[in-house]
Amino acid sequence: VAEELGRAVLVQDMDHGGNVAQVHSWLEAHGVRVLNVAGPRENKCPGIYSRARHFLSQLLAGR
Repeated sequence: VAEELGRAVLVQDMDHGGNVAQVHSWLEAHGVRVLNVAGPRENKCPGIYSRARHFLSQLLAGR
């Protein structure tokens, strides 16, 4: 839906750790000021919450 609305979209695979540097570059390149995060629920994908939280903590810490 985001692509249909002309919004920037970037998918990161938390099963492979994601790529913080790539997301930083993407955020800057697209001038993103509000970041929506979506993905599977913990009950459908055990462990996703902790992986996503760790990734977002690194991202927001500027690492």
